Amino acid sequence: MLAVFFMIAAQPPVVEATKVDALEDDIVVIARKMTEWRGSVRWKGDVVTCKTTKSTKHAMVDQLGCDALIGCTTPDVRAEVDALKDREIPKADRARRGDVVGLKVNECTEEAAQTLVAAWVEQRRTAAR
Repeated sequence: MLAVFFMIAAQPPVVEATKVDALEDDIVVIARKMTEWRGSVRWKGDVVTCKTTKSTKHAMVDQLGCDALIGCTTPDVRAEVDALKDREIPKADRARRGDVVGLKVNECTEEAAQTLVAAWVEQRRTAAR
């Protein structure tokens, strides 16, 4: 009789593990798709808009990419980009500074996307309970 109890008690964690496994699979898929995503931003006054230039074919992932990119496109970034238009700065220096700004935005976007994916996963975990 006692052995039957343990067998029954072991069942819920297996079901729960299946849900966790499915979420972990989702995380892997989203992370892979995020590496494929590309986007660009535009400023219209103080408003930043994002356009997906290379879609993952998954609307939610594309939206996460844009949300992350918009969040990283701060007024400081805009000021740095605007400063690159100064023709008094030698072309090689403008290119180097542009690369630095691009790397900074890319790093920020990757970190922000990870945070957004984590929030999405937590939301899914909460909904699955």
